[in-house]
Amino acid sequence: MKVLIIYDISQNASRLRIMNILFSKGFSRINLSGYIGNFNRNDFEPLLYSIRPFVKDERDSLYAVPVEESEVKRIRVVESSGIRGIEDRGVSTL
Repeated sequence: MKVLIIYDISQNASRLRIMNILFSKGFSRINLSGYIGNFNRNDFEPLLYSIRPFVKDERDSLYAVPVEESEVKRIRVVESSGIRGIEDRGVSTL
């Protein structure tokens, strides 16, 4: 299973902690506040509980979106240079 994580976190220290948790789990950064990674379905909820303490402010939020493997290859990135597939940005779709 692929998981897309997108967050809006107000405190720099909390963002750094979340980033480190995600990198330690093998996630790749796809945007300043967006990550994608392979994840075992059984580890999904524990991941969210490990991140939860860093979502502190009532304006903070984090979305964890399970994505079917076949759909990841259809993700498109719109940039000033054009529209590309996510794999063209160095993000593994395996």
